[in-house]
Amino acid sequence: MRALFARPNFAAIAVSPRVREQLLAIGLPGNRIKVIHAFIPPSLNGTAELPEEIEMFLRTHSPLLSVYGYQCYVVNGLDAPGFDMAITLMSQLVRTYPKAGLVVLNPGADLSPERMAYLRKLVAEFRLQQNVLFVTQGADHFIKIFANSTVYLRPTAQDGDAVAVREALAFGVPVVASDVAYRPKESILFRSRDQADFECAVYSVLKDLPTHRQALAGHRPDDQYQALVQVYRNLLNP
Repeated sequence: MRALFARPNFAAIAVSPRVREQLLAIGLPGNRIKVIHAFIPPSLNGTAELPEEIEMFLRTHSPLLSVYGYQCYVVNGLDAPGFDMAITLMSQLVRTYPKAGLVVLNPGADLSPERMAYLRKLVAEFRLQQNVLFVTQGADHFIKIFANSTVYLRPTAQDGDAVAVREALAFGVPVVASDVAYRPKESILFRSRDQADFECAVYSVLKDLPTHRQALAGHRPDDQYQALVQVYRNLLNP
């Protein structure tokens, strides 16, 4: 591997300072590492129409919350994506907002059927079948759901520099996220795995939604596309 590092046309792209530190720890030279996060501003142009089931759910629920995780998995006994926290939140939220809806975006659901069964059981126990929609297919759908959300939730127990957080913010959607990882400064943070603090953060956003939306009106996404292209240009034209 060290021979690879020494090649003149070698460069590494780290999506966060933490990843850069990990690369340095395995011997990569610092001058070959660029920190460039993976976000490129999304566009709704050309995206596929949403299936009728999703369209209907979006039209008939307000406020609309969304939460994303590639796969349901457990780390140190904790639900890593925080789906359980989002569903538990809904059990309280519907008392104040009976028409509230939660879209759980989980494209890797097939990889953890037992965990998905647990989440569906949790929804049933809370009698939230009409308020929670699981979406497990169609990557194009996710962008549109983010854009139509009232609040995007990121209650992860572990995370990196989440692209979904930046995508939601780019659409002017307030983000409530755990403090377990780096978050853009516009995010509203809560203590990781603290359900009460999570619910408090979400309620505070919903109670003063116009202010939070106004704060994001002037938000300019940190587009790193040109920085990424420049790395490749430097490799091709040393």
